[in-house]
Amino acid sequence: SNGTAPDPEVAKLVARVHDRQCLAPDALQTWDALTAERTSNPVKFQEYRDARLRFQSALSQGQIDHALKQNLVGLAVDLKSPLIEIDALQLEGTAYVLGERPVDGVAMFERAVTAASRVSPYQAAYLLLLQSDAERRTGDGKKANETWSRAIVTAGRLLIAEHPAFDPVLWERLGYLRPIEEKWPLDVVH
Repeated sequence: SNGTAPDPEVAKLVARVHDRQCLAPDALQTWDALTAERTSNPVKFQEYRDARLRFQSALSQGQIDHALKQNLVGLAVDLKSPLIEIDALQLEGTAYVLGERPVDGVAMFERAVTAASRVSPYQAAYLLLLQSDAERRTGDGKKANETWSRAIVTAGRLLIAEHPAFDPVLWERLGYLRPIEEKWPLDVVH
């Protein structure tokens, strides 16, 4: 991002479409509601926003420990926003993996998957891919393969939902990260 705020009407439209296609019908929070709350009460989210920018800057410079000191997960928990907490867990998990601490990355991704499964199955599919990669980096190929299979099944359910989410990029990544010895789950292929 170049630091400028998106047009509020465009942000609302994107949030509504994303909510309809990608969130669980009984999601605890929607992007539309979060966008409205951030617009009406920007001060509430300012500390997280600033810490996230510092985190991303440090990460882009390879300063993993400095990035992690921003305590994104703690700030997100304080906001009581499931969507922001998922964001923070994903970012910190990624930092751990980049910092060659995949065991810690797995722990963050597991928490993120648990949270996303209740709110955003679409995001859970992506997070399962990240978790699978981190597990592979720990040397646990069996667990990584199982997690990849869970990602496929989760993504497959998105195709048959009331409002299907067809994301070719997700399927490309699922295919690219398919373990050589793993077959596509039959219930998804059919």
